[in-house]
Amino acid sequence: MKAHAVLLAAMLTHAFAFAQTGADVERVPLEGRWHDAYFANPPQGLLLDPQRLLRGSEARDAREFLDYYASDSKINLRVLLFKGDQELVRSSTETALHGHWPSPDKPEVVLYYYMGTPERAELHLSEALDAVVPRIEQQRALVSCIEFTESAVTAPEALEKFMVQLSIRMDRMVRLLEAGAASPAPLVMKEPGEGDPIVTQGNEPLQKVKAFWWRWGFMLIGALVAIALFIVACAIHRRRATYRFPDHDVRERLGGAHGAGVGAVIYFSSRSEPPAAQLEQLKRH
Repeated sequence: MKAHAVLLAAMLTHAFAFAQTGADVERVPLEGRWHDAYFANPPQGLLLDPQRLLRGSEARDAREFLDYYASDSKINLRVLLFKGDQELVRSSTETALHGHWPSPDKPEVVLYYYMGTPERAELHLSEALDAVVPRIEQQRALVSCIEFTESAVTAPEALEKFMVQLSIRMDRMVRLLEAGAASPAPLVMKEPGEGDPIVTQGNEPLQKVKAFWWRWGFMLIGALVAIALFIVACAIHRRRATYRFPDHDVRERLGGAHGAGVGAVIYFSSRSEPPAAQLEQLKRH
């Protein structure tokens, strides 16, 4: 329940922030020939961009990424690109998506992506995936991808970051698909010190890296603190140190208390400073 509440708050925060920026943008319904271009026929390829929103090299890079991921994964990622101000007609879109497209050879994640407004992105899972991936996990993946695009400068760069992050999240969907059942405890990524212990299901690379740095970071900080305390203790001990000089009885020679060749007697005025330092002071005077 706590994890669900945290995720819901994050999604509401993102929705509110993006609503402020796009509230005055008038949406254009996707109808007519553009709707048919997307949904009238089975898709050819994993990237559908009939409006040519990506340039030649950008489209080529996106297709190569999707093809490479599909060749290395048990599920496909299919991306449909729309303009940022376009609005899908829900009834006809859902009918086209699930009624006219043939069942893929393997499960798919279909991404509706609006160029320039990644916060409007939608994920649609094929039936086999939707049965085993909890809705909370689907929403978490979407929020994570949206956050990952915040550092992007251009719309094509934001799309690239979105697809890379989504491919990472889809690796967990593959594990759920192989297990054949939804996870009873979806992945919760929390920073240490938030109150509850970290509850994890699976072993994501990002989680391993964070755990590694938290563990070794605390050990390094502890070592630095110990060294600093040792140096301070040594300085205090040196400052408080006293020096004692032994008194040696010297036989009298020629009626004097000191041997021949001794021209002066040195008296050290301070018992707390090292003799060598006081000797240097004496030489200067």
